[in-house]
Amino acid sequence: SESASSSAVVARQQERGMAASGEEELIGHGAEAKVFLGTFCGKACVVKERLPKAYRHPSLEESLSKRRLNQEARCLLRSRKSGVCAPCVYHIDYERSRMYMEKIEGQTLKAWLLTMPSDEKIKAVMHDVGKSLGQLH
Repeated sequence: SESASSSAVVARQQERGMAASGEEELIGHGAEAKVFLGTFCGKACVVKERLPKAYRHPSLEESLSKRRLNQEARCLLRSRKSGVCAPCVYHIDYERSRMYMEKIEGQTLKAWLLTMPSDEKIKAVMHDVGKSLGQLH
């Protein structure tokens, strides 16, 4: 049954040290994914869960989700290798369309900009952002 299968998935995740859904804090939500603060093997992490699209056939949804999770993990790895500050991917859970990755401390760029820093500081930070974007291309 589906609930027995779901229980088995949760049990395996708890064995691996992944937080159960009730222990996660939603920190972002978009059209493609929800982003949570969670834990993985006892470490704080960010969990990105791809949202299924109801209009897609389940087998197509599964294959697209798996492919996109793999592409994102590869992009993060290439970014790290090129010197860009990007999170380390800890684990990909294909059954739940989730990626567990390193939690990087600090503010988002948007949150920092909303603090109204000086023009000089904005120029310096945007210069660094531009250098990082340049490394990606």
